[in-house]
Amino acid sequence: MLAACDAGDEPQTAVSPGDDTRRGELLSYACQACHTLSFGDSHQIGPNLFGVFGRVAGTAPGFDFSTALRESGLVWSPEALDGWLADPAGFLPGTTMTFTGYQLPEDRAALIEFLVKATGR
Repeated sequence: MLAACDAGDEPQTAVSPGDDTRRGELLSYACQACHTLSFGDSHQIGPNLFGVFGRVAGTAPGFDFSTALRESGLVWSPEALDGWLADPAGFLPGTTMTFTGYQLPEDRAALIEFLVKATGR
């Protein structure tokens, strides 16, 4: 279960860092506040993330992406997502995503591992 957090704080989990699959799922709840993950789900505040890995950033049909993301030429890979999740605004200035990022590399790794599986890679 995620503990409550103030804006800008990373969610804290009651799961040990060694349980990466469950930890990644719990960390994904922050993503799911704005994004859906499954095939056929609609876009929300952010785009649906199904099939995101290998896709050129800013190209999911039906979502109004920032100019910075549309013009970035970025292809979503686990490595690119790691940089993005560490500091979205620093990774791509001009993005409209307001998430402040996950500072701990082990949190990002667990989250990315979960998202690779959950989004149909």
